[in-house]
Amino acid sequence: MTDLQHDLQQHVEVTVAVTPPLDEDALKVIPAKRGLFALLDENARVILVTTAADMRARLRYRLTAPDDDGPSRTADLRDITAAVAYRRTFSRFETDWRYLELVRDIRPKRWEDLLPKRTAWFIAVDPDAPTPHWTVIAGPPAAGRAFGPFPERRGAEAYLDALTDAFDLCRCVSVLRQAPSGSACAYKQMGRCIAPCDGTASMDAYRAVVARSIRCVAGDAAEQGARLTEAMRGAAADMAFERAAVLKTRLDRLAELAGPKVAAVRDVRAFRFVIIQPGPSFHQASTFVCDGGRLAAGPVVEYPPAVEAMGEVLAAGDGLGDEPDARLAARRMGLVAWYLFSSRPGDGPVLVRGDLTPPALVAAIEASAEDLGLRAPRRRGGGGKAATECS
Repeated sequence: MTDLQHDLQQHVEVTVAVTPPLDEDALKVIPAKRGLFALLDENARVILVTTAADMRARLRYRLTAPDDDGPSRTADLRDITAAVAYRRTFSRFETDWRYLELVRDIRPKRWEDLLPKRTAWFIAVDPDAPTPHWTVIAGPPAAGRAFGPFPERRGAEAYLDALTDAFDLCRCVSVLRQAPSGSACAYKQMGRCIAPCDGTASMDAYRAVVARSIRCVAGDAAEQGARLTEAMRGAAADMAFERAAVLKTRLDRLAELAGPKVAAVRDVRAFRFVIIQPGPSFHQASTFVCDGGRLAAGPVVEYPPAVEAMGEVLAAGDGLGDEPDARLAARRMGLVAWYLFSSRPGDGPVLVRGDLTPPALVAAIEASAEDLGLRAPRRRGGGGKAATECS
């Protein structure tokens, strides 16, 4: 077995020999269920790897005799396909995750180009940089602090705009890099920047403002709120109403950094989630755990959920460790962020692990039971064992 064949076998569950074109009887060996599969040639080399909501239907399209001799927009693989290797999956999330891992292993040089470009966006700052400033980035940073995720770049930019206004941070980074020998922009004239660029304020003073903004994004907006409120009241008492109006606007911008739209924003070091998805049967849920750039399957849990089982789910996320491949870490985080913000009916919840306790996880599964299609197993007459209902 070659390394490539070994890598493939780590991701599939069943391999069946086929001789296309397939008739309906031959197709019955492939489940008419969601999953991912690979077509293999007679030397067990991968010809094609893909996903399907119905693997049998997709293979019917690929490997049965054509209805006519007209042109097709897909390559004809019937003459070279000798086997199908497949794995059943039970949700869109599981399918996408397992597909990511499979393609990365069997196409190590091209995997990034073959996968959907889903990105987790963050705002980041390196407080120890010579001229610290916030920026929008895709994926985790190499250094400094980062907060997110945001569903898209413009969402991160809107959040950063509000943060910049709330703290009157430097808006001209190219000039900031020239400090203290730069030329101050119009914001200094409007009293909207302490102007470290031209030396009006020291870089240490500006660094202190950046530090306050980090604390705010990390969850302590009260400090800046108290500062602005006190300054606004002082300006009003001095009848400096224009200045008071500016400070009121900054307070309003500060308020935009809270609320349900940005509830998921947190330190990238706390990018820890539990993903609950439909499981192998109507009374089981699949779980997945994420810790930064690592993502793994957790235990399948029975419904109704037990508190003890939820403890096992949370424990599954401990000790996943760091992912040394930054590109892979970014793709996994992007996948989790995609489902965090873009779930559809039938998708389960993506829950912040740091906020969860076993009872809270029980409550979350109960609240999502209808979307997940979960129901308690029926009991046989006479109090016998539960009947199994496979999806």
